[in-house]
Amino acid sequence: MYNQGENYGQDMLNCMFILQEKDADNSKWSKIVNPMKSLVINDDWTLVEMNFKLNNPNTKITFLLKGNDNSKKEIYIDEFMIYNKSSLNYRFETNENSRDTVLIKNNQRIYLK
Repeated sequence: MYNQGENYGQDMLNCMFILQEKDADNSKWSKIVNPMKSLVINDDWTLVEMNFKLNNPNTKITFLLKGNDNSKKEIYIDEFMIYNKSSLNYRFETNENSRDTVLIKNNQRIYLK
């Protein structure tokens, strides 16, 4: 999630990231994560992670961001990724500012010199 903006990003992460499961007539919030508690910050972005397991393969899932209903803040999400916890997902990027190579493993950035 983007963590900058007006007043140095004040309240940009003041929301909850929610996994909602729906099957038949039932709907419930099964996981809730507070982005402000993330310890992974890369430049102007905060990594928000959530582990989850679906008990019913027919369950439909929705990811929600819930914040203050009166807030006028726009929230930006980039590089949204869902993957099996046992898998490894790699890619390389070049940092535009420093021209350093960045290894991205399961959305965790590792800067290579």
